[in-house]
Amino acid sequence: MAELTNAIQKFFLETSRLGIPVIFHEECLHGHAAPDGTSFPQPIALGASFNPDLVEQLFTMTALEARLTQDLKDLFSNRPWIVLFVVTTFYFATIAMRGSVMLPYFKYVAGNEKLFSWFNGFGLAALIAGVTVSTALTVRMGKRPLFILSMALTGLFNLAVLFLPATATVPIIVSEVLRQFCYGASGPLIWAMMGDVADFGEWKTGRRATGTVTAAVVFALWVGLAIGGAIAGWLFSFYGYVSNAVQTARSLDGIRLTAGLWSGLFFFATAAVLFFYPISRRINKTISDELAGRRLNFGAPAVTKVTAIDAGTRLAKKRWAISPACL
Repeated sequence: MAELTNAIQKFFLETSRLGIPVIFHEECLHGHAAPDGTSFPQPIALGASFNPDLVEQLFTMTALEARLTQDLKDLFSNRPWIVLFVVTTFYFATIAMRGSVMLPYFKYVAGNEKLFSWFNGFGLAALIAGVTVSTALTVRMGKRPLFILSMALTGLFNLAVLFLPATATVPIIVSEVLRQFCYGASGPLIWAMMGDVADFGEWKTGRRATGTVTAAVVFALWVGLAIGGAIAGWLFSFYGYVSNAVQTARSLDGIRLTAGLWSGLFFFATAAVLFFYPISRRINKTISDELAGRRLNFGAPAVTKVTAIDAGTRLAKKRWAISPACL
């Protein structure tokens, strides 16, 4: 869809006399206005037919083309989306877990709450740097290999707080800089892979459901944040953590384990799940080339796929073709 809309926009901006940009939209006012959708006569012509039964058949066909249930069916048969959903859930669960525990780590384990600001500031700078180089690394390595490497290295640096003394401020901050840089390199990949997953679904089924794919992955984001926050709370409770109180040796160990080991396991789990993501660079290029070829033929007069939905819609289209009200 992105390639098609970009090509249309480029045409109107560069070759039309006024160069006015196109505003893209989808609607179902007289058929599903989308690639591979069937366009029927305008509503005034539909009304002029004085044939409510025929109009009902046409919009039954439109509903079939645009229906959410079909999008969901395609979604759950889309293996890359299932993998990406799990990856997104784990990915954001780590954010919630790690983010919940580092302030208590510096307050109670390191004994200096003010160091958290330096720790967090240097980490955010490294995160931005990692995001900045992500595109260049993706071009060189590909999305899936970079994502796997990023998660594995992030998990390793996440373990640093288990082995470094809590008073070793500089090494801890350095390990966080390295961790956040590796983590940042993966930042844009989830969003880029959503487009690949939508392409994969269109390639397999002939129907594109970008909105459904995006909404489902964003839902996984919120699920991950909820799960990560809940696990952090459960672990704090399990280890006997009490806010604004003197911590026991058990609760201090729990803070260190949550900051280093338990949140780190989610990074390693994310890397492991990514091995099941089937869209490699080669497959992605094959999909892109084949979809581009299909779009070159977009608008051709043959309409066979849509008319096969059911016998009633074929009859409806045939009757419209001979109806005087359509002339």
